[in-house]
Amino acid sequence: MANRVQLGDVNTYYEEDGAGEPLVLLHPGLADSRAFEEYVPELAQHFRVFRPDRRGHGRTPDVDGPITHELMARDTIGFLEQVVGAPAHLLGHSDGAPVALLVALERPDLVRRLVFSAGVFHHEGWAPGAIELDEETEAFFLEYWAPSRLRGASTSRS
Repeated sequence: MANRVQLGDVNTYYEEDGAGEPLVLLHPGLADSRAFEEYVPELAQHFRVFRPDRRGHGRTPDVDGPITHELMARDTIGFLEQVVGAPAHLLGHSDGAPVALLVALERPDLVRRLVFSAGVFHHEGWAPGAIELDEETEAFFLEYWAPSRLRGASTSRS
């Protein structure tokens, strides 16, 4: 079922399915909650599944200012408090993983279990070239995604 909730200045879109203990799925960057769509029918047999579109992703509009993992973690904390209303299992995939980790660090009382899928919290220790982009991907990133996302944010990879 599709819903919306106001989390500070972010009008957040989310879907809710199933019954049972709450499970919040945090999608990858440059995607939205539809990334989990094929898994929802099975998960909803065991959990009350929440799938928010994070700020600037999917059906949740962008707002002024940078998008950072810290801001998305604060949004997720608000989502857990206002919508879920209880501690939840958090699953963060890719860019959703550091958001889930920051939520757990800031508010462990809201997190029952924490699952990371393809997530990285920092790039320290990566092999040289491991995160280099090909020219086409880098051009897309710099032209379309980075300017709106990194306004005023640190561009450090640590």
